[in-house]
Amino acid sequence: MKAWDELVKRALLGTERDLRPIPSFGASGADEGAVERPIEDQLLDAAALASLARRAGRRANEAKTPLPEPSPDEPRPAIGRRATVHAMSLLYEPRHRELLGEWLDAVAAAERVVTPRLLPGLLEVGRRQPKFAERIRAVVGARGLWLAAHNDAWAYARGETADLDAAPDRPLALRRLRESDPDAARQRIEELWASERAKDRASFVETLTIRLSMADEPFLESCLDDRAKDVRRAAARLLARLPESRLAERMLTRATAYVRFTDAWEVTLPPALDEAMARDGIQEKGAAEGGARTWWLTQILRATPPGRLSSALDRPPEDLIDNALESEWRRTLLEAISAATLAYQDDAWAEALLERRVEGDLWLVLSAPRREALFARMLVASKARAGVHRTLLHLPKLAGPWSPAFSTKIVAALRQLVASEERLGEFPAFGVLRDAGAKLAPEVLPAMKKLVDGVPETSYWKKATTDGLETLERRATMLAAIHED
Repeated sequence: MKAWDELVKRALLGTERDLRPIPSFGASGADEGAVERPIEDQLLDAAALASLARRAGRRANEAKTPLPEPSPDEPRPAIGRRATVHAMSLLYEPRHRELLGEWLDAVAAAERVVTPRLLPGLLEVGRRQPKFAERIRAVVGARGLWLAAHNDAWAYARGETADLDAAPDRPLALRRLRESDPDAARQRIEELWASERAKDRASFVETLTIRLSMADEPFLESCLDDRAKDVRRAAARLLARLPESRLAERMLTRATAYVRFTDAWEVTLPPALDEAMARDGIQEKGAAEGGARTWWLTQILRATPPGRLSSALDRPPEDLIDNALESEWRRTLLEAISAATLAYQDDAWAEALLERRVEGDLWLVLSAPRREALFARMLVASKARAGVHRTLLHLPKLAGPWSPAFSTKIVAALRQLVASEERLGEFPAFGVLRDAGAKLAPEVLPAMKKLVDGVPETSYWKKATTDGLETLERRATMLAAIHED
């Protein structure tokens, strides 16, 4: 892939400006006299060879090595021709890439594998975008594993990681190892630790974000004494995601010393930033309103597990939030506790905050059934059209695909939204409708068609609803094709 990128750069720059010989990439007979040949011919030959290598999934500089044994037989059936065509568009058209994860999950659920022509492109996507790696491993089949064995860059597909000492991107190699064997990755970091630069140590700590657990706590606690500030801060951020960590316990002790609750919130600001606070990642200066002492309290609350705080204050989240909304400390309390809720993934606090319309990425904390049930309740509570309008603004924050029952409720809400030409201001309704098309269950396609057919051609909503319908139709066709022979 680096060779291909280099060829593209040389082509864009122009052979008139870069007269260096083009690499031969191991092509037979290309080494002798390559310098004397016109550079344009060298570029075209190298591009042809590299293109063939990309399609075959085999590096061109290995063209002279003995051919390997054939791949083993595949016990699972492969997807058919139409499904393969859909997959090609997902791989090579960026505007459709957002649907790739759902498509991979559907192929795995159907107990099928992808066709051989998809393997090189798909394996390369998994290398470049780790979020797809596990899903890709599930559908490449025996032939994909065989192919990955002949390219170190695709070692992740076999659940393997390249040698860290030889890997060109060690943080990436560590992330791969972390995904497959978190304890081995942490132990390898500890082995390398003493000889690494501060920048690399901080990068290594960040890799522990993957499959973070209390098994990492002792090592991260020791990182709080590292000589490098970036390492200490990275470790503190991760410890502030483990409710049972020693750092979380220390933060809870500090929080309950500065905030209390009787009939209302009682807040006292920290008098000074001591060494123990600094060790736990509390920064001296920040952007909080009210000065440095308010900033220190904000950081303490951000790193305090909300569930443990409500237990210590002996009040449920709902009471604490309702009172905070009326408090003079509203902004400090809600901003800090919302951040802590997201960090510690506290679903009870997330639901209570969202029901009270506190903004943020808190929808990410809830499981799919719980967030769908909460959003449905919010729609029911939004009696006026303007209320439905405001509630739907949050819809893109809900990951998909959605269940058929929830999708039916969303189509009904969208119908209410587009029933009037009243625009209610210029809001991202178009984005909401298009996003819905990428998440609605295919079962509601007839209802969505009926909705769009009922929107006049001259309507303010026509294009957005049509775009959403087209996306839903594409997904429905794409998913149905997986089950065809």
